[in-house]
Amino acid sequence: MGDPQLQDGEWEMIWSSQIVKKDGEIKFVVDILLGLKFCITGTFMKTGSRTYDLTMDDAAIIDGQFGYPVELESKFELRILYSDDKMRIGRGYTKIVFVYLRTDGVEQKKNSFMSQ
Repeated sequence: MGDPQLQDGEWEMIWSSQIVKKDGEIKFVVDILLGLKFCITGTFMKTGSRTYDLTMDDAAIIDGQFGYPVELESKFELRILYSDDKMRIGRGYTKIVFVYLRTDGVEQKKNSFMSQ
């Protein structure tokens, strides 16, 4: 088996979503309560066969169409433990394990986690 990769697409957990773009951008969106969301964007760089360094530095509280900037910067390592066309499991910020399900309907090639 090859090493799992950080596949681009939209991935969702029960309380948050993650959007990964091929150009090195990453975005987390967390539902806070009553329609308020916390959003933070940043960049990622592959540093090992299963690891990525993330720098998150553009945060805001979103209320409908309005955003209120939040001064926040976070740097951490994301380790991909498992990834396929429908699910991704990773360990990231403060070593928390995150499980994401793909929600954008994009089908990746079978066993794409084994490429590269």
